[in-house]
Amino acid sequence: MASELYMLGYASERQLASALAAQSGWPAVVLDESVLDLRLTAYVTPEWSRIFSALVVGETADSIIVAAARPEDAIVPVRQLAAQRNKSVELRIALDITLARTIRLAFRHAKAGEKRLRGAECERTAPTGLVIIEPPDSLRPPADEGPETEMRKAQRALAEEAARNIERRDELPSEDVGATGAFSSEWHANTITTTNEEPADLERTLTIAEELDHHAPTAQPEDVMSMRALVVDPDPPGRIQLVAELERLGYECQAAASGPQAVDLLSGPPFE
Repeated sequence: MASELYMLGYASERQLASALAAQSGWPAVVLDESVLDLRLTAYVTPEWSRIFSALVVGETADSIIVAAARPEDAIVPVRQLAAQRNKSVELRIALDITLARTIRLAFRHAKAGEKRLRGAECERTAPTGLVIIEPPDSLRPPADEGPETEMRKAQRALAEEAARNIERRDELPSEDVGATGAFSSEWHANTITTTNEEPADLERTLTIAEELDHHAPTAQPEDVMSMRALVVDPDPPGRIQLVAELERLGYECQAAASGPQAVDLLSGPPFE
């Protein structure tokens, strides 16, 4: 969910990392504001990083620092990695989407012989290393990971669901995108899918979309000029998202799930 809020531009990575730290108890790393030592990529392979959604982002005399989208799931492989170097582990939570982008950029730039990777926000914040946001002391995970609490299980399930929605490599933003911090409209269009929805959630989504499709334009005072938009998308969450975004910008929207429905609506009052 944090990744989708980031992609939609509702909050910055720093704000969302703060929320993740407060909710999960793990310190969070703000990758867009950090400077990474690319020599650390030699500790793991790109496949290891993709499988565990984790990246070695720092090292001290006694420990290695690893950013992970789901720290609970990375504990075992990261401990094995640290044992090989005779060091302890410091896990940090990171947004799925910025971590996925950083993994791709880090290995590509390291292969090109570069020593440092600067995040997209580094020019504004001028950091010299990792930017870490600490959670409240009461929420820090215990030193020895015992049985998962119900809350932690629920949080992990939400994180896994969010990861499944963006884990396909062809849906990740390209490496070139990370240099500017901007994202294309094509990525926005693919941020919500129905692939992994539970039946009950899918039914609610379809109900909302159907209401949008049959929504009649509201009467406007004669002195108010409104811009009318027609949204055509076979994906119900896509229609809901587009209508919400356009209405937020002041458009009056109608929606259609198919070409024939759109043609019927086009026979009425014109759309901009």
